[in-house]
Amino acid sequence: MTLSLVLVDDWELRGDGSGDMRRIQFDTMRKLNRIYENHGLKGSYNAEIMQQLHHLQFGVRHPELNELAQEWEEIVLDTYKRGHDIQLHVHSQWSETSYENGRWKLNGDWAIINHPRAEMARMISQSRQYLEGLIRRVDPAYKCISFRAGSWAIAPNEHILPVLAEQGIVFDMSICGGIKYDNAVIKLDYTECEETFLPYHPDPADARQVGNADTGVICVPTYSFRPSRTIMLKRDVIHLHSRLRSRFQKLQSTTTAPAQSAASAYKVWKDDKGRVTKLWELSRDHLHPEIRISDLSFLNIDLLKDMVSSMRKVARRRNVVSAPVILENHSKDITNFDDIKRFAEYVSQQADLEVITLQELARRLEAGSYPVVERQALAPEVAPALRRASAGRSLQAWVAVGGLAGLASLD
Repeated sequence: MTLSLVLVDDWELRGDGSGDMRRIQFDTMRKLNRIYENHGLKGSYNAEIMQQLHHLQFGVRHPELNELAQEWEEIVLDTYKRGHDIQLHVHSQWSETSYENGRWKLNGDWAIINHPRAEMARMISQSRQYLEGLIRRVDPAYKCISFRAGSWAIAPNEHILPVLAEQGIVFDMSICGGIKYDNAVIKLDYTECEETFLPYHPDPADARQVGNADTGVICVPTYSFRPSRTIMLKRDVIHLHSRLRSRFQKLQSTTTAPAQSAASAYKVWKDDKGRVTKLWELSRDHLHPEIRISDLSFLNIDLLKDMVSSMRKVARRRNVVSAPVILENHSKDITNFDDIKRFAEYVSQQADLEVITLQELARRLEAGSYPVVERQALAPEVAPALRRASAGRSLQAWVAVGGLAGLASLD
């Protein structure tokens, strides 16, 4: 069995347009490139193009934006020349944009599938043409072959897959089984996806469902998994110890750290749940851990190894000889590269793991190197595997310990 990992990074500013581009994009990309290259690996970056197009547009009147846009192009071309891949990512909230007093204001709908078909096609086409034009400066044969929608929002919608097929996209990676969002900016429900591991031909009206035949675009799910309770407990006990030690040190200190500016905090995704509700959810997560996106920026090395263990189990259960596994990363959210370094070293030492780029994945899909699921071949146990099961009462001790760890992590 061989699992082909694709180390994908959604390379972008924060969803509301905030953030220091040089710090959370340029610096992190350089660091990731060095880490991967030190271990003989190649990364794949989903470059958010709407952001870049607006920096170029507004850069005519604001030289500082044009300077950032030029640096953006330089690092993208350098990264590509180093052997890493750059592919297409579109955040539709940039469709209605203003720039005032050094800050972006994004008024477009965050879900591209909520936009009219013509507007959807315009955003994707314009973004694809720009990215292809840029990278063809160094590789005349370059094509955009993959797509990820902003905020994962690809389904349900009857237009998005045909639009992607018209643009020459080979596969989409926006489906991530088990995730669900219901907040002020995005609403989606992927808890009942029919295929969450192997590439599949999607239903043209709803990418969460497996279709009957090739419709022009293949769906390759981004991997998600349910961590083991032991790993979760270990993580939060360590976190609890760290937080308690930090608070004790603050009590012993005569200085006070400056408070974070409200303007610098990223609150778009912030919920308004009460402290008790959050504590209960954290405790419940130790009884029956929630599904996690395979996001390198949010997982420590123990969870990353647990993630690999889970994908191996799924592959064995599905009798898979070879399969691609798309992993996620958000460079803007990385605060410590140590776990990513350790994971890169770990992956490079595993005989049953290889790392490929998105372009290599597209070539193998077109060559028939991987199984692509159709409805008649859908494994009946796949969808229920990600559904939430009820927690057993015999695990109340996990609630108590997990609750303490959660209590220490609440602000």
